[in-house]
Amino acid sequence: KCSKNGGQELDVAAPICGPETLSPLPVHGAIYFEQPVLVSGTVDGRTTVVTNERFVLQDATAYENPKDDTLGLIARDRFIIARYVPSVLTWYAAVIVQQDTWKTSPGASNGSKTTMNFYGSATTNLGGGMTMFTNRNYNYDPNLQFLQPPYFPVLEDAYTISFFREFVSNL
Repeated sequence: KCSKNGGQELDVAAPICGPETLSPLPVHGAIYFEQPVLVSGTVDGRTTVVTNERFVLQDATAYENPKDDTLGLIARDRFIIARYVPSVLTWYAAVIVQQDTWKTSPGASNGSKTTMNFYGSATTNLGGGMTMFTNRNYNYDPNLQFLQPPYFPVLEDAYTISFFREFVSNL
């Protein structure tokens, strides 16, 4: 359980948290929260976290076994990268933001962090921007082709190319 640090929003100042307790994942691999969820750490297993609020990424995420683990994050509201993340941030996840956007903390200085390396997939309602990072590397995680997070929406054969035209610009 965490609380705001000095009353500041969770993405502005690192929250004050009680002792960490590790709990096994539910058998079905899905967890639901009504409140904002802080995200960081190593995932061991296939997991989907859903919040009726927002996610705040506060540090790197990784997979204990990249060929066996996945992380799905579904937010009703938004997904924010906190101002206090390390200057070089690497994180893995499949992300869906239903009503808003994914972005860096509002008010964070453009280019105040060096590099963001994202591995995963992202679907948002209103786009987004990671302007806090000078360099942004968006990479699809090929493991997601065969190992989706539990209960994560999958679009199978949803698109058909009916017309293709190549555009060449002189710019």
